[in-house]
Amino acid sequence: MRFFGYLDPGTGSMFVQAIIGIMAGGAFVFRTYISKAIIKVRSTLGKNKLEVADEE
Repeated sequence: MRFFGYLDPGTGSMFVQAIIGIMAGGAFVFRTYISKAIIKVRSTLGKNKLEVADEE
């Protein structure tokens, strides 16, 4: 018994959309955790956002 796979244009479009969504979601999560880590490091070092803004 032989099976032949067929991907119509709708399926290909769905895969492309899923890949773009995964990349966008990953970038959002990465940015969120990086910003939290930066805030944590700055607060540990004794500089908060107000002190940084005053220095500029």
